[in-house]
Amino acid sequence: MRYRRKQTIAIAFIAIIFVVLNTVKSLAATEIKWTTVAPSPVGTGEAMSAVVGGKLYQLGGYTSQWRPTNRVDVYDPVTNTWKRLADIPIRITHAGVAADAGNIYLAGGYVGKPEGGQLFATRKVLRYNIATNTWSEMPPLPQARGSGGFSNLKRELHFFGGADLNRIDRGDHWILKLDNMAAGWQTAAPLPNPRSHLGDAIVNGKIYAIGGQHSYDDYLTTQNTVHAWNPTTKQWTRVANLPQGRSHIGAATFVINGEIYLVGGEVRHKLAVKKVTVYNPKTNSWRELTPLPTQRHSGVGGFINGSIYYSSGAPAFDKTVYRGRFQFVS
Repeated sequence: MRYRRKQTIAIAFIAIIFVVLNTVKSLAATEIKWTTVAPSPVGTGEAMSAVVGGKLYQLGGYTSQWRPTNRVDVYDPVTNTWKRLADIPIRITHAGVAADAGNIYLAGGYVGKPEGGQLFATRKVLRYNIATNTWSEMPPLPQARGSGGFSNLKRELHFFGGADLNRIDRGDHWILKLDNMAAGWQTAAPLPNPRSHLGDAIVNGKIYAIGGQHSYDDYLTTQNTVHAWNPTTKQWTRVANLPQGRSHIGAATFVINGEIYLVGGEVRHKLAVKKVTVYNPKTNSWRELTPLPTQRHSGVGGFINGSIYYSSGAPAFDKTVYRGRFQFVS
């Protein structure tokens, strides 16, 4: 009897291992099923984005005529509806975006001029309070910048990279403590390989600066460089390169289950991609998942309640909003 009991336990144990191994195998082969949801009220490109309270915020950007707008809309996946919010005080694109539970922060950016055209950098830092639906100004950046990285790490706002008023790439890195704003912006270790139009994300207490480009328009060269900022050492460290240089991903770079997702982007001027590229910090490696249904760059994206959302984007400037749901296959 004792022998048979041990044999039964052994067989059960082997069966459990078999199930676990097959489950792990299936979970490792993830696909994304793309569908569409309620369209955006306006088609934009180079808009800014944030996910707060289970909603996707779409802020500013260009309209189809490449004109900066100050419009703000928010998408609620629960009701599958969009709602217009208070306008930004300025017409703006290419701003860095950070957020917390009650606020969205914009730093730098391209600003539309009253007589037409735009300034390619600004010192402005703005805060949107979600509860009151109002905007206010914060201490300005030390220098004017556009298309830089911007992250909120433990109530410290980090602005890094971007380009100046002459569209020259800069690596400056500044920190503003939200609990001591009177002290102003403090200088930190500069971003290696100064670049603009990059993506940024926070995983396990580190800020990642991802891809980007040198120069602009017909002269741009996309970058595959990725750096991680460690607040303990206060230094940037280079990690695994992107599989391919990529820019115009700032508003569609976000974190899912400890991994960084890049959706769409440009690999060279006017050449958008469908790619959904994922970085795993534990393995320091990149992989590709099911791409978007169409090529897009400079769209607005985020992850909410198990689904990826991606709105608008160039070159089409259409109002389509894609929703991606994970499918586990063996």
